[in-house]
Amino acid sequence: MAGKTNLTATLFSQKKLLGRAHTSNLKSDAQEAIPSNIQVSSQTIFGESIPENPAQTLYLLQSASIGANATVEYVDFIVQPIGGTSYDANTGSFGTVGFGGGDEETGAGTHGYKLVMTGNYQALSSNSSKGNGYYDNDKVVYETLGKVQLVPPNFSNQGANPYFLKLYKGDPTDATNEITSLDETDWQIDYYSGIIFLQDYRADRVPTHARGFLYVGKMTVDVTGSGGGGSSLTFNNAADNRILTGVNATTINGEANLTFDGNTLEVASTTGGVLFPRMTNTQRNATSPANGTMIYNTSTGKFNFYENGNWVALEVSQSNAFSIINLDGNVSGDRTTLTDYSNNANTYSGRVIYVSNTGSAGSIGPFIQANKYYFNENGEWFSSPFASG
Repeated sequence: MAGKTNLTATLFSQKKLLGRAHTSNLKSDAQEAIPSNIQVSSQTIFGESIPENPAQTLYLLQSASIGANATVEYVDFIVQPIGGTSYDANTGSFGTVGFGGGDEETGAGTHGYKLVMTGNYQALSSNSSKGNGYYDNDKVVYETLGKVQLVPPNFSNQGANPYFLKLYKGDPTDATNEITSLDETDWQIDYYSGIIFLQDYRADRVPTHARGFLYVGKMTVDVTGSGGGGSSLTFNNAADNRILTGVNATTINGEANLTFDGNTLEVASTTGGVLFPRMTNTQRNATSPANGTMIYNTSTGKFNFYENGNWVALEVSQSNAFSIINLDGNVSGDRTTLTDYSNNANTYSGRVIYVSNTGSAGSIGPFIQANKYYFNENGEWFSSPFASG
């Protein structure tokens, strides 16, 4: 006979959803050995987290967590009939009620409807993608081929699931116009395509409006940068052992002057230098460094390195040889260094300094005498026993 039987259609659909190919109406899904699946594109798979219990506030963008990108938006839809879907549901596939037709005796009418964006969506929405050819005024949802989708109820475990579509037979601001999900029309919604099917048509229950959550986040292809014929990454100057740097969302450069051979890092440049981490004394002391860690101390204006449990300032004389430094209390930078040595004495064990001037603003900590050497022993400063020069 012409057309698939209800048994064939049912078994084919069931086995497809269970990951099996349909080869015989005499086999159950457990007896089918050949695998199958439903193909989807990364361009139409949600790529960001969705909130479990969003508020049903019109045109409010909401995210799954604080600081995350907004991924859902509650919006109004116009519901329009689909041509060619009107029939008398009393007559089933084989002329009997309830077999291929309706489960109840109803009059002839339209059974298929489509969701359409309102004519003022772009004016009401804060969605950054509005007007992009998909999130547009008067856009039919199914015509976007999955670029615009409703969020289905399986994304929430709430008792009053916020993602169930609300269907109305008139003005949605009037609660009495709602056609509930348990209504005797036995309607259902395809959240991917925005198609509504009324099993049992009722002339007093014709849907005209709906409200539901649109997914407004990034699709998987936008998060991963690949798949489904979407954008791909371009590698420039690619070669072994080069460090890669991002140019934009789709381009990566292999930097010739940043070379890593597995043992050493060579940074080559004739226009710039290496900038070490910069931090204050307070920030430095809050870290948990390993021996050999090096930073630039912005409080003292000196390089510090971590050695045997202590931070040590790296001091260089004018001749570039390591020496005992001379500190003048009248020099702003030197006063900062003296303050650091005083406040953090326990980190400078073994240090020797020479204070040529305590400063007109007053001495700092233990450095009360000018023209004196000071020795740090076990975290405590001691002045030299030698007479001042």
